[in-house]
Amino acid sequence: MPQVSPSIRETFAFVCHEHRDMLLRFARRLTSEAEAEDLVQHTIASYLERYVDKPPPRSPEHWLITALVNRFRTTCRKDDVRQRAQTDPAELTRSVYEEVTPEAFEAAIQRLGPKLQQAYRLHMQDLSNDRIAKALGILPGTVAKRLHDARKRLKRHLLSKKEARP
Repeated sequence: MPQVSPSIRETFAFVCHEHRDMLLRFARRLTSEAEAEDLVQHTIASYLERYVDKPPPRSPEHWLITALVNRFRTTCRKDDVRQRAQTDPAELTRSVYEEVTPEAFEAAIQRLGPKLQQAYRLHMQDLSNDRIAKALGILPGTVAKRLHDARKRLKRHLLSKKEARP
């Protein structure tokens, strides 16, 4: 077991004494008791690793809370990935859009407003945003926004049709 210098032990004791309860209260609002304990331990360990040989931040509370929240988010992401990996592999490879028929796609395009529909139809012809902008007499940024909105609405229309099917 490696030797721990007295200054590191003192820093650890100070951080634990001063901030552990505050971190634990905050972590309990995010997750279960056991996971809150783990979050706090990892956060304090990260703090010590980072500031073992340099001066601590002016606001250790802010750094500690930010580190705790970041670790919580990372844990949630990892849990989400694990859950998705446990689902049926066929579900992971099959895209929702593979089930969309050309007729359903055309019907979704028809539901777009005229400006969005016009921009999207030109986009489907493989025109760049600059060319679409010239054709419509608008700015390329406006084209980008219309295409973004059109994609968003098409997705909503197509997914709502899929969910309505038995």
